[in-house]
Amino acid sequence: MPYRSAARSIALGAIAALGALAGCRRGDSGAQADASASAALASASGNAPAAAAPVDFGKNSVAEAIPEGRPQLGITSFVAIVYKEPKETAKRIGYLRLGTKVPRSDEPVSTKGCAGGWYEISPRGFVCAGKEA
Repeated sequence: MPYRSAARSIALGAIAALGALAGCRRGDSGAQADASASAALASASGNAPAAAAPVDFGKNSVAEAIPEGRPQLGITSFVAIVYKEPKETAKRIGYLRLGTKVPRSDEPVSTKGCAGGWYEISPRGFVCAGKEA
């Protein structure tokens, strides 16, 4: 008996999915027609949106904080911990995710407690170059 109930549930689910797919196809053509009508109306009335002006973030701009031409440190594990000072007992100030690249110091600041060396990264902090980076 439980098999009949499961088969019935699967059949009802398949019918519901087919009905939803059929409904989606009809709605897409209407949405495209509405979008083209809106675009035509906006251009005809002269109320087309203006291009956005570039935003100046001033001293908070990350792009200005990252100097060009510095060596990069790449993160090779799920996360790498960023420390306030070059030691594992220092306060953790953040994390870098897998695939992230950040500018680093040319040479390690220290190798104490980190065989690969502690590198200073931009905009601030230290990362141990080892299994994580």
